[in-house]
Amino acid sequence: MHRTLGGFNVIRTRDHAAERLSIHFIDVFFWETTCEGSNNLNQHPSPAPPAGLLNWSNNARLQDCVLTDFGSAQHVEQNINNNNRFYRAWSLSVLNSKLNHSRSAVPSLYDIIHPVQASYKDRSGKLARCLEGTRKEVLNEIKSWTDGTLPICWLNGFARSGKSTIAQSVAEWCASEGRLAASFFFFRGTGNRDKISHLISTLAFQLSTTVENMELLIRDALDKEPFLTQQHTPLSYQFDKLIMTPMLSHARSTFTQNNAAQKCMVIVIDALDECEVGDGESMDEFIDAVIDACKSKGGRVPFRLFITSRVEEHLRLKLETIDAKKVSLQLKLQHYDARKDIRMFFQSEFADIYAANRLLMVADGVPEPWPSWDVLNTLVGEANGSYIYASTFVKFVRQAGGMAHQQLLEALKAHGLDPLYIQVFSSAVSSEVAPGSVVDLKWAMGTLLHLEKQLSIRDLALLMDVPPRNLVRSFLGIQSILLIPEADDRPVHLVHTSLRDFLTTESRSAVYFTNPSDCHASITKNCLYHLWQAVDGWESYHSESSLSVSLSRSLTDFATNSNVFASWVYTIIRDGPPRQYLGMKTRMEVS
Repeated sequence: MHRTLGGFNVIRTRDHAAERLSIHFIDVFFWETTCEGSNNLNQHPSPAPPAGLLNWSNNARLQDCVLTDFGSAQHVEQNINNNNRFYRAWSLSVLNSKLNHSRSAVPSLYDIIHPVQASYKDRSGKLARCLEGTRKEVLNEIKSWTDGTLPICWLNGFARSGKSTIAQSVAEWCASEGRLAASFFFFRGTGNRDKISHLISTLAFQLSTTVENMELLIRDALDKEPFLTQQHTPLSYQFDKLIMTPMLSHARSTFTQNNAAQKCMVIVIDALDECEVGDGESMDEFIDAVIDACKSKGGRVPFRLFITSRVEEHLRLKLETIDAKKVSLQLKLQHYDARKDIRMFFQSEFADIYAANRLLMVADGVPEPWPSWDVLNTLVGEANGSYIYASTFVKFVRQAGGMAHQQLLEALKAHGLDPLYIQVFSSAVSSEVAPGSVVDLKWAMGTLLHLEKQLSIRDLALLMDVPPRNLVRSFLGIQSILLIPEADDRPVHLVHTSLRDFLTTESRSAVYFTNPSDCHASITKNCLYHLWQAVDGWESYHSESSLSVSLSRSLTDFATNSNVFASWVYTIIRDGPPRQYLGMKTRMEVS
């Protein structure tokens, strides 16, 4: 029987059972001579220590901590004490004092690898899980995948489309089935939870608590290589030594013909794209390690890995390769019709609001169920598949309490969402973010709204000369009224067209007003900047035909406010920069 006692790994057995042991990482060993049903140990003298026990002692890591419990069988204890393979043999009577004395000398695994609180149970605030009866199709597909042969499942979708809610539900379901090995929910701006350097050590610690004997295997790996969890150790190496190899060892040790069909444990990683900006290379390294391991092990991968994220360019390049697709199920959340689920969400939430304010609702003559089917249809259409918009709208109505029905009617009017917009922008502007990690929201929205042609996240960031991730992080603050795409090569969309009117009407938006003249001037300046970059680099670029094509496409996209300007850019790319353009550039720089 194996257990942990006083920070040591302990195994207890009877008589010759020790001969069958080949475990070399046990710290503490009880060799018990007591026979079942016997009250007189002297009637059942124990033999000399079996060969298996003595062989084990040669490999024990802490030989001076080998313990024995022989009761009154003094001759056996003397036998072991006289054997020079043991440094010390203790009776059970001094066990507690010895363990208590040694406890501080043997750090816990938690103290060794320093995991962070990032599991599905450690998320702050009210845990968001799928409403009963919603997301059935995608959840059933994920549950079926856990019993299949593909070791990886990648669920992707636009920002705040419900990926984390689904991941929470998957983690809770796996835990209820006894199949959750570990989970890590990334979250931007929360210190340790947005650093991928903590991922492997945290998963490894959780594995030590959920998978039998895993702590022993992980400790063994750390004993051999104490610096495994240091930040300078490559994630790919950490993954192999602390997760893949221990899990494979565990699978081999527990495999029998009777449990050959045992269900795989599941590791859940949510919002992988929310790692901090500098973690892109490490993220790629982790994905490569997982895919390579899954390829090399074939069908013998001892766990299933569920990942959610947006489709950032570097993630797409890694997870949409031929090799990745051979070992993964790839689910696009936008392919699942969310309208029915969002309708159920609205119905459930508004029913709760009605119940909480029933007396006032009835007094005002508000019928139940509330609101009407037509109003629900309108709300579902405006949500456009965005759970975060639906959630924000419900909170906006709920905060009116007994006047919720009037708040809903006001919100449905032409300017009825203005208070909601002000609330969202106010919250986004006041939220604390790391300096330099986001783009000025007013500038970003002004550029987005005043381009005639929608640009992708990547091209919009290029136009504004900012990193795409910083632009996305700015937009995340108003994600309830903005549809942030699942991939950076796609454009941002407004959830509701009234947002454009709100931001371009000073009397309505006040401090959030985006002046069209200022925005057009900024866009023109940015267009000219990129044009100058093309002109300055023309001599070196001219020989690279592929780059010329790329510049032509990008600059033409940037010049969407003027067809003449677009043609002008195309002429420059095609024919080379006439000297008068260079002169104009110089004059504009001087002015």
